[in-house]
Amino acid sequence: MCISSTGLIQRIFQKRSPTLWKFREHRRHVNVSWHPSNGSIAYKTQRTWYFDETSNVTLQDNITILNIIAAVSFSQIHAPQPD
Repeated sequence: MCISSTGLIQRIFQKRSPTLWKFREHRRHVNVSWHPSNGSIAYKTQRTWYFDETSNVTLQDNITILNIIAAVSFSQIHAPQPD
């Protein structure tokens, strides 16, 4: 944050683009059951994600995302009302 000449506090945003969080997915079938009566197989998929170190970001980077629903609600509540 910085304070402008008028005394207002301003946030400084720095764009880092393109921002890519890369993950590798590993799938494994667990609890595999064969049903010979109808010839089907039942299983659950266990998924694991691993962070790809070749990403141009780290998992410790801070991100700021605008909550558009809260912003619109706030502006509607505090908007001047017509007479």
